Amino acid sequence: MPAVSTATGPENVSTLLPTPIVTSSKQVSAAVPVPESSHRVILQYCLPALLVGLALRIVLRAYMPRAFYSPDTNEFFASHLIGGSRTFLPKLIYGAPGRLGIPFLPFVAIFQHLLGLVSILAAGYLAAKWLCNWRWWIVPLTILMAIQPTLLWYEHFALPDSTFALMVMLVCLAGFHFSEKPGSLSFGLLFGALFLAAGARQEGFLFLVFGVAVVARAFWREWKKFCVFVPLALVLSVGIARLCKTSQGGYMLLTSLIHFAPDRLWSEPALSARVQKLREHFKPLWPAYPDDHNKSRKLIISEVEDHLRNERGIDEDQVRETSSAIYQRLAMEIALRNFWRMPVLAFHKIPRHA
Repeated sequence: MPAVSTATGPENVSTLLPTPIVTSSKQVSAAVPVPESSHRVILQYCLPALLVGLALRIVLRAYMPRAFYSPDTNEFFASHLIGGSRTFLPKLIYGAPGRLGIPFLPFVAIFQHLLGLVSILAAGYLAAKWLCNWRWWIVPLTILMAIQPTLLWYEHFALPDSTFALMVMLVCLAGFHFSEKPGSLSFGLLFGALFLAAGARQEGFLFLVFGVAVVARAFWREWKKFCVFVPLALVLSVGIARLCKTSQGGYMLLTSLIHFAPDRLWSEPALSARVQKLREHFKPLWPAYPDDHNKSRKLIISEVEDHLRNERGIDEDQVRETSSAIYQRLAMEIALRNFWRMPVLAFHKIPRHA
């Protein structure tokens, strides 16, 4: 039987240790694969669309250096950011040229076209994060985003629609990031994006429901974190919704429902005669979405405010606040009394000329 050496001297121990492998930093970096959806790779795939989008926007601005002005643009010039008929983000953006002393319409055109380029990047990131075989899809998708005429048109309009579209994409990206890496930082990014979306347009507060659902799903069965983050998400959602509340939602909904108004209103009986007159005026314009829908709401507003001033004797300072509550009550009553018509109405609200 061969003898087994039990010596433990330094010379024997050294023979048992693995021989160190010395490599250069370049060798190490070459051995580590680049993630398939790393920032550098995504940016490379977005580059063709960014170049096409930039060229189109430069040409558009060369021929039309100023943004288009809409009658609705006037509503964004307000002395207070919070409250009124519009949310805070467009007021902040459209008030910047006056504070900086630069021309308004050229600034809006440049600023919103820059946001349009950011939208192309956001679309590329969504493709990379959401789609299987995303490398096949990212270039055509981002090219479509770059040349889409409706997006280009709204970027050149002094209205916040294109900004809102970008904010919604950022909410999607932040939600995906949070679901992959739930934590304090990603939670803050998610609700920061939700805050901007709610601040861009009055419909944006609806995405707060998405935010709460994502947080609840991410921490489901991790009850300690669930009991911290979900209540925090609810509190933030309520706070953001209240902060971004406008007076516009009620009368916009009422304008879309006025042709369904009953002969007698339960919530505002004194307005029944006026609402009947409005109903008969607007009913022939439906079921198609009326071309003069914006004029319609102004006519409804004038009728309700005239009722408050001349029949109720309400002070001018209180008319706007009181009328906002009336619009909401009337809209909710008409919707509930015609609930079976709402799906068809949603279809007919799509503008046929879009």
